[in-house]
Amino acid sequence: MAAGAPGETRRGKPGKSVAYAGQPVSRRSPGGGLARALLNALGAAGRATAVASERAPNDIRTGTRPHAADGIEPRGVGSTRLGPAPQALLSRLVVLTSAGRLPAELAAREAARIATDELSFAWDGPTTPGTRHYYRVQGNDLLIEYDNTKDDSGNAHSVLRRPRSDFGDDVTGRALPPSPLLTCSHSDL
Repeated sequence: MAAGAPGETRRGKPGKSVAYAGQPVSRRSPGGGLARALLNALGAAGRATAVASERAPNDIRTGTRPHAADGIEPRGVGSTRLGPAPQALLSRLVVLTSAGRLPAELAAREAARIATDELSFAWDGPTTPGTRHYYRVQGNDLLIEYDNTKDDSGNAHSVLRRPRSDFGDDVTGRALPPSPLLTCSHSDL
């Protein structure tokens, strides 16, 4: 098997890959290769708009907070400015990284919900394969973030959020009054 062939990693060892729409996709980072293909399909002018920073962040920009910050500005290139090939790649990326993670009924509902959204695609970091990178796809109430934080390691993180209605938010905690049993200091112990 030649280096870089489907089913093989860059180091020539057997890889963990599967096919999606006839294309090999890594199980560890299913959206990474597709996002890079989208970036390449944009051409020089589209890449210049999509690449928001030459440096990748250390982690997902919205962090591990249960609720994404308000007013996250879309960055990168808007989907209405894409030609047919990049538009198809963006659609596949959204399906793979959002609806593809959900149970079928919820996936169909989410796909219909975001089908009419103007989406934006942004990339941070070098565009060279094997280097740290980050991308995000953002819509009206959709935020997909992905990062690979270490060069050539496959140490990828991704998050699917609905910023206006994050399901990780503590809605019960906001609805209940504070309890003296749950609020104490170290001196109380």
